[in-house]
Amino acid sequence: MNIYNVVEILKSEGYNKKLMVDEGELKEKMSYPEDEYYKIKKNKDKWCFCCIRNERKKEIKILGEYNTEEEACLYFLLNRLEAYYLDKYILLAKRKNNLTASKDVLNEKDLELALNKIGIGESYISYINKKYNSIYIFEDGDGWHTEYIDNLGNEYLKTIGQTKTRTISIAFIQIYSLYLIDKVISDCIEKGYLQKTLSVEYILYFLGSK
Repeated sequence: MNIYNVVEILKSEGYNKKLMVDEGELKEKMSYPEDEYYKIKKNKDKWCFCCIRNERKKEIKILGEYNTEEEACLYFLLNRLEAYYLDKYILLAKRKNNLTASKDVLNEKDLELALNKIGIGESYISYINKKYNSIYIFEDGDGWHTEYIDNLGNEYLKTIGQTKTRTISIAFIQIYSLYLIDKVISDCIEKGYLQKTLSVEYILYFLGSK
């Protein structure tokens, strides 16, 4: 994957910010001088991923440094898609299906019905029988939790104990996010932008362990 591939992917997803490409650099184009924007740039033998804030004075926050262009591109892509998907699809669907944590009671059927309306199958949800590449919903002595189960059965990103309603609300966001990024990565492999599926570190980053 290279910076030109990233531009094509984001365009195909309907990304709502313009992108500018120069030799060894990809960045978002600001609509206003005070706008925050993200970029990746080659700096000698490293690739740097930055967030630039201009609200009062210019502030550059380095989000990561990587050895390869592909690695930098993936983190830029995942970071931007996570924010875009949340705003454009996920929160809207959550409200439309009344899956907010403020609702008195939510259960597994509410979650499954909402996901079914979007076209997301039950393979992305685990309860007792843990499935690969799914969000596991369970209860213990501390309350209700979610975890991500990878393609090897390893468990990550256990949430703190919550009410069942709050956990169902969180699970909807995680499952919808996982479904969307799976589609993008499958498309990237089909187009030759990637040679194989993402390692678990990238998935965890996308799901919120930034």
